[in-house]
Amino acid sequence: MGSEKIVSWISINLSPFEQLIEICFVFGSIARGSQNPGDCDLLIVSKADSSKKDWFFLRQELNGMKQSFNHKFCLELSILLMSSREYQQEIDEIEIRFAPRIIIFLAENRF
Repeated sequence: MGSEKIVSWISINLSPFEQLIEICFVFGSIARGSQNPGDCDLLIVSKADSSKKDWFFLRQELNGMKQSFNHKFCLELSILLMSSREYQQEIDEIEIRFAPRIIIFLAENRF
């Protein structure tokens, strides 16, 4: 299974929510180029605060997206959704700062 198809599918399905996303990337086995990944790890940093209405809307839409992804690729989509503040505070703890990644969205003026 090629990562290009997966990344393209994710990009297309997240595009309606791009205004809510600060950064989004695939990491883990797919980003490392594994031929037999166990799942697809996706990190999304939301512009919305985790206590806001947009956050809950995005979370609900992502749950539906996970089901569609699982059905299409026979692979679990593991989504880590964080606010910008959480990402800045926890990036070192989640051990992906220097891990291989495939960027899907990157808001302007970020990094």
